[in-house]
Amino acid sequence: MNEIVTYNDLLKEKERLETALALQKEIIHQDFAELKEEYRSVIDLVSKVGKIASADKSNPLIAAGVNLASDIFLGNMLFARSNTAVKYTIPFIAKKAVTYLLGKGVDIFSRFRKNGSAAVTKS
Repeated sequence: MNEIVTYNDLLKEKERLETALALQKEIIHQDFAELKEEYRSVIDLVSKVGKIASADKSNPLIAAGVNLASDIFLGNMLFARSNTAVKYTIPFIAKKAVTYLLGKGVDIFSRFRKNGSAAVTKS
């Protein structure tokens, strides 16, 4: 900072500070753009996990069927003698993942067909 004696000195200092501020803003914007690009895969992963973890309300019939099937098969048959954490955690995760995949329209039974053509049924 220079010593300001006259009004012209004040105007010059103001212009210098405004230029420095604009330069710092541009540097910050560039840094945020670089961080966003660098962590894009993490952001996408968090977005996918959020979509899977949230309830899919687009087709309640599919959600009800998946809930019923997973409660009967996973909860009562497969993990019936497991500890409590496994008994409730695994079916919950399976319900969310299957509901997400079915709601998205992914053909999960394509491996069992003769031609094996896996395709997304809706976009």
